Amino acid sequence: MRIIFFKYQACGNDFIIINNFNQLYTGVFSTSFIKFICDRHIGVGADGLIILNKSLKKKINFNMEYYNSDGCIGSMCGNGSRSAVVFFKKEELFMDHKIIFEAYDGIHNAIIYNDYTVSVKLSDVSNIENYNDYYFLNTGSPHHIVFVDNIFDIDVAKEGSRINNTIYNKKEKVNINFVQIYDNSCIQVRTYERGVDNETLSCGTGSVASAIISYFSQRIKCNNKIKIVTLGGELFVSFKNIQKNIFHDVWLSGDVKFVFKGSIYI
Repeated sequence: MRIIFFKYQACGNDFIIINNFNQLYTGVFSTSFIKFICDRHIGVGADGLIILNKSLKKKINFNMEYYNSDGCIGSMCGNGSRSAVVFFKKEELFMDHKIIFEAYDGIHNAIIYNDYTVSVKLSDVSNIENYNDYYFLNTGSPHHIVFVDNIFDIDVAKEGSRINNTIYNKKEKVNINFVQIYDNSCIQVRTYERGVDNETLSCGTGSVASAIISYFSQRIKCNNKIKIVTLGGELFVSFKNIQKNIFHDVWLSGDVKFVFKGSIYI
């Protein structure tokens, strides 16, 4: 079978996107296939695979299935969803700049400001856990947040793996975010992503988690257009915090770029 795919990247996070609106590929996406196509040596190479399906719900433009490169599903992907929004608009010739889609954690709104700048609204965030030297929260994906003085002194792959293997169950790994405060509205984040089991150039839900915890812990005072500096570029996060431990109207913004289109035979 010949499968047509598209490669996109958002702030250095790269994704393979497959359009399954016509259901031609239903049943194809096994764990072994996902591992193969995401492999950077024998496949196409990506941090994750995104499948776009038609939604069964009215007024929902598409359903997004997201898989980590190890074949696991079960989380929202911030940068992946922004890539999927741009892909949908271009491939389906969608004229409106506002898009509604569903993902693993529910319904999301998105706004496309031009051909490549996209904002996605994430789910409300609550139940922040505060420990002695780290924080834990879920922004569609689970995140462990650690503040550091010099972010480039950290061996992200080694330390991220250590934290996952010592604090969390091996079957329930989380994303590990190392955060350095620059000023009242700017932070730098490096991320060890579960599924990839290594450092990635950026992480959308991790950037949101890091921004919220920076504000929650009173390390920054800004909650509007917080700049997130990552190895892959810049993202921006905004949110509202009316109740102490509940964050809503959470938006992730940044650029998305089309890389190439190709096909693969399986």
